Amino acid sequence: MNNDEVALYLNEHPEFFNDYPELLTRIKSIEETDLPLQPLKTLSIADRILRRVQQDKEHIKGQLEWFMEVAECNERILEHLFEIERICLYSHNFLQMAGEIRSEIIKRFGIQGVMICLVDGADHFIASSLPQGSPRDGVESLRLIDQETLFDWFQNGWGPLMRNNLGAGSDLFAETDSGPIRSEALIPIPLHGKMAGALCLGSIDPAQFHEGLRTDYLERTAEKLGIAIDNVLLMEGMKNQSLLDSVTGLYNESYLNTAIKREFDRARRYEKSLSCVKLQIDYWDDLMNTGDIDRYQMLVEIGRILQQNSRDGDLLFRVNDGDFMVLLPGIWGDAACQMANRLKSDVEEALNPGPADAFLKINLRIVSYPDSEIVNYDDFDYALSVMDGVDPEDNNESLTA
Repeated sequence: MNNDEVALYLNEHPEFFNDYPELLTRIKSIEETDLPLQPLKTLSIADRILRRVQQDKEHIKGQLEWFMEVAECNERILEHLFEIERICLYSHNFLQMAGEIRSEIIKRFGIQGVMICLVDGADHFIASSLPQGSPRDGVESLRLIDQETLFDWFQNGWGPLMRNNLGAGSDLFAETDSGPIRSEALIPIPLHGKMAGALCLGSIDPAQFHEGLRTDYLERTAEKLGIAIDNVLLMEGMKNQSLLDSVTGLYNESYLNTAIKREFDRARRYEKSLSCVKLQIDYWDDLMNTGDIDRYQMLVEIGRILQQNSRDGDLLFRVNDGDFMVLLPGIWGDAACQMANRLKSDVEEALNPGPADAFLKINLRIVSYPDSEIVNYDDFDYALSVMDGVDPEDNNESLTA
């Protein structure tokens, strides 16, 4: 429609202004002296729509390019995580797995620090698989921590802990060749519904790990690591079935010396106490020779009672038919005596028909650390050996080392 056609239409259709009264008002405001009028320097509605469409098109194009970059980045991350998870799920050696995970994360994600921290004592096969000496010095990718440290890290629950702008450097990581660690991420490792440790990552970039960072990939990796640890421990447990007594389910004598040395080294390293209790059933052979007692059922019941009435961290051993030993980490002196007497009473009360008919009596021997006479493992081991030299008639001897 050209200008003449517009003029003709408005002349023949004055009702047009019923819908556009503001336009009629604007026309009336124009005087003849204002002619000729200059065209307005504004875009028509059509031009505005076209320009908006073009702008939206450019914006959508930019968003699509951004989404494609994010998708490609996520795909690369998933490929890296797949390789790391493959290492986790197909490894049969715990230390080898920890080392390979550290190397792969450093190589694939370009960060400088990777460490797996596990609670010391979370599983006895973990500690037994470590090289002799402090794991902090011998295994760069693995560190044993105590339960209190883990709880201190994750006071607010299962969420990952992010620390950035570490001006003084990291307390967890040593200084790298590229400089000190300035930010770190600690992600809890779940095992059987509990925290078994943490996957710790460190970077020299002070803003690499920060509050608000997306952590679902990291949490997924920690979950896979927990599964891998469980698998490795299961295989270790199967290989170490010979360490368990088939009748009582307690550890047998072949594992005793290894466990005592490890627990003593741990107690000395962390400056904690350790006690060892020996429960010796009086005249065991004579009792068995009467023919009135089912030996197998008796041993099964003693094993059940000891397991039921001991703590999770205690180590229980059957050293021969009538002798049992219990390692009590973190207990010393009077507390060890109370624990030993409670175990003794539990067994005697369960197996004796009544005070008048009591036939089973238990002697106790107790060795506790620390003490001024104990400065190394040999001293502690000697105190344990003295247990067998104590006259059985001197019931309930306490050899506090």
